[in-house]
Amino acid sequence: MTHIDPVYVIAPTIFQCQSPNCKPRSLHFYMKHDDVAQVNLIKASVYHPYSYVVGARCGHDTTSGCKTTYLPDTQYQSIPGSNRKEETLHPNARFLKLGQSLWSDRIFSSAVCNATYNLHASSTAYKEFWNDSFSYGIPDYALSRRHIWQAFIQESTRLISADTSIDLTIPHNSDIDSLTKLAFQQLGQTGQIPNMATHSCDECTHPYRASVDEEPDASSSDTVNMRVVDGI
Repeated sequence: MTHIDPVYVIAPTIFQCQSPNCKPRSLHFYMKHDDVAQVNLIKASVYHPYSYVVGARCGHDTTSGCKTTYLPDTQYQSIPGSNRKEETLHPNARFLKLGQSLWSDRIFSSAVCNATYNLHASSTAYKEFWNDSFSYGIPDYALSRRHIWQAFIQESTRLISADTSIDLTIPHNSDIDSLTKLAFQQLGQTGQIPNMATHSCDECTHPYRASVDEEPDASSSDTVNMRVVDGI
């Protein structure tokens, strides 16, 4: 029996406008059918080369509405009195954009974060792992280090944003370096881990050392006695 794969359409999960200065109007599809982007989608560990991304807009083709555009992972709108647009990342997005024509689900991006923290894997190491394990030798399925780094940043910022209930707002179409800096400014809490503000223990608190080559003071340590047992 021939196996038939589904065609995935990645769409916003929001159905009415969320802007605070706008009434909760229904969103409308605003793209021409010929303009719908064909992309590659990673779901868990499976690569789907024929997928599509659609968006919606508040008040499209009407004189009402704030004209905010909603995509599967973000929303953006024009800043009044300027030619600039600002973008708000959706903390609960089900899919994330990792490249010009590459998207992934949160299972894949979570796996990247877990490997980074639990296995101390670099972006290059995870790229090699993925390409060796799941690209099946097909060049178009191979990922780059930039894709992995993008997945790590996009997933991390959304996890922190959801945990702190702070919406991350950035200039529209910001590059990954700008996103990282703005995320630290808005979500970083001056470098302090939110849940660790009142925590202290012997394992995480140590005397100051001016250099990594500095040897600890032996006089402050307990004396170690060694005994020979059965010739060992």
